[in-house]
Amino acid sequence: MSAFFVAPFWHRNIIYFGDDLPYHIMRITEMAANLRSGHLFTWIYTNTQQFGRIGFPLNLFYPWITTFPFVILFNIFHNPVHAIYFGFMLYAFLAFVIMYLASYKFSQSRLVAYVSSVLYVFSNYFAINTYTRFDIGEFVSMVFLPIAFYGFYAVLAGNYRDWKYLSIGLSLIMLSHVLTTWICINAFILLTLILWWFVNDKKKRLLSLAKSIGLFILCTAVFVFPFLEQELYQAFELPTQYDLGKTAGSLSDTLMQSLNNNMLNYVDKNSYNIGLSMLVIFFVGIFVYRKLSVKVKGVFLVGAITFICSTSAFPWFLMNHSPLKPIQYPTRLFTISTLCLALVSGYLFKIYLGNQRRLVKYSVILLAILTVQAVWLSSVNRFENSANSYRIWHYAPENSESGIWGPMYIEQYTPQRGQKYLKGVVKHQARLDGHTVSLKDKQVISRPNAIEYVLPKMKDKSQNIDLPMFSYRNIQAFASDGQHLQSWVSARGTVKVKLPNHNNRVVLKYVPSIIDIFSIAISLLTWVLLIVQGAWRALISRKNINNVTN
Repeated sequence: MSAFFVAPFWHRNIIYFGDDLPYHIMRITEMAANLRSGHLFTWIYTNTQQFGRIGFPLNLFYPWITTFPFVILFNIFHNPVHAIYFGFMLYAFLAFVIMYLASYKFSQSRLVAYVSSVLYVFSNYFAINTYTRFDIGEFVSMVFLPIAFYGFYAVLAGNYRDWKYLSIGLSLIMLSHVLTTWICINAFILLTLILWWFVNDKKKRLLSLAKSIGLFILCTAVFVFPFLEQELYQAFELPTQYDLGKTAGSLSDTLMQSLNNNMLNYVDKNSYNIGLSMLVIFFVGIFVYRKLSVKVKGVFLVGAITFICSTSAFPWFLMNHSPLKPIQYPTRLFTISTLCLALVSGYLFKIYLGNQRRLVKYSVILLAILTVQAVWLSSVNRFENSANSYRIWHYAPENSESGIWGPMYIEQYTPQRGQKYLKGVVKHQARLDGHTVSLKDKQVISRPNAIEYVLPKMKDKSQNIDLPMFSYRNIQAFASDGQHLQSWVSARGTVKVKLPNHNNRVVLKYVPSIIDIFSIAISLLTWVLLIVQGAWRALISRKNINNVTN
C-alpha cells in the first residue's frame, strides 16, 4: 500500500510543485553535498543559492534529523525525484505500521488497528501535507503523531507505565517540525486541564508525566540545545506571522472541499480540508455517538471539535496574541482531526462488523478500503491536471543543483538587528575602510559549514573588514593559513574581523561548541539505550510467548 501512495507520481519522473518544494529540495541538496564531502552535520548553509550563500543557519532553527533519510537517498539514487518518492514510500510504510501499533495498543483490536491505519495514510490531509504543500517536516510529523497521542492517553487515562510512548512520539515530532510540536503541547495542556478532575492515580500519573518530559528533553537535545544557544545569543524575529482570522478557511468552504476530496493548492482556490473519508466518519460518528464507549467518545469529540475549530467558525482573530499565534494556519489542526477520526473509523467498522462472519467482514472492509483508495486516486488525478500543474520540477542534470529559484525565507532566521541590511548581505557586500565593496561569485568560495572570502588587495597595514555573513554563536574567523582571527559583531549584525598584514583571504566557519557536542552525545546515547531496551524487551516477550506455547 505504501507503494500505491507514491506510484501515481513516481512513474512520471516529476515532482509536482508544492508550496514548500523549493525550500525543502534545497535543504536536502545542501545536506547531501556536505555528506558527500564527509560532513554529517550541516550547521550553516553556505553553498545553496536559495539561501543566499551567506552562512544561513537553517538547521539550527529548523529540525533536520528526520529529513536526513532523504539526504541519504539523494546520494544513493543521484536523482532527486527517485530519492523523494522512495523517501515518501518509506515514511508512508512507517505511518501504516505506527498507526496500526498505536491503534492496537489503544483498542486491543486488530480490526480497529487495520482500518484506522489505512484510512489515516490515505486521508486527504496526509496527502495535502505530502504533495500539495510538500511540507516534509509536517508530513513526517504526522507519521509519528499516533505515538505521541497514544502516549498522552496512556499517561492521562490508560496504562501510565507506557509513558515512554509520549516522550518518543513527541520527540520524533520535535525532530521533524517545531510548529506541530507546539500544537501538540498546547492540545495536551488543554486536555489535561479539562480532564484532570476525572483522572485517577494522580500522583503516579504526574510522576509518569515528569519522567516523559525528562526523556523528551534528552531525546531532543541534539536540536533543542543548539537552538536555544542561538536564541539566547541575540534577538530574532518570529518566523512569518499571519492574522489567524484571515488564514482560517470558512466552515462552508471546508465542508464543500472535504466533500469533493479536494487536494488542490490555494492557488487553485482550494481550502485545505480533511477529505471525504474523514467527513463521512465525522457525520456517521455524530449519528452513532451513543453507541461509542466513553474513551472513543472522547477521541471523537477531540477530532470533531478540532475539525470545526480549524475553520473561521472559531474566532481565530482572538488568538492573534495567544500562544497559538505562531501556528500561522489554523488548518494545521487537521493533523489532530485526521488522527482522531481515523481511529474512530476503526471502531465504527467494529460496531457494525464485529459479529459478522469472517467472509462478510473482510469483504466489506476490502470494499471500503478500495473505495477510499479510488476516491484518493481521483483526487490525485485532479491535482496532477490542475491549473497549477504547469509548475512542476523535472529532474535533469542542468537543474539537479541550486540556481533555479531565487533566495527564499532567509529573513526568518536573520538576526533582528540585521534585517534592514539583509539585501546588502545577500549581494555579498563587504565593507573595507568605510567603503562598500560587492564581492563577485568567485570571491565567495563555499565550503561545508564555512565560506572563504577573497578580498581586494590590501594595503601593507592590517585592516578591519566587515564581511557579508551575519554573526551567530560559534561563527569563528580564520586566516587562509589557519590562524585564528579576532572578530566581533558589526553595526549591521555581521562579522567584523581584523586582517593581518599582506593577507586578503579570510574564512568564516561554524565551529561546534561544547554545548553542540554535548547535545549530540546525550541524544545519541539516549536513543541507543531506548533502542537496545526496546529490542531486549521484545526478545524477552517472544521467549515468554514461545515458552507458553510449548
